[in-house]
Amino acid sequence: MAATFFPKQEAFRSWLEKNHQAEKELLVGFYKVGTGKPSMT
Repeated sequence: MAATFFPKQEAFRSWLEKNHQAEKELLVGFYKVGTGKPSMT
């Protein structure tokens, strides 16, 4: 399973609202602060 990266909390919340009944698991990835890539905290 590949990690899914969300740039902000709102994107993660939106994904949950759309997929909470259909998906059984989700691997959420987080970027380190030093990468400069957008990632939820």
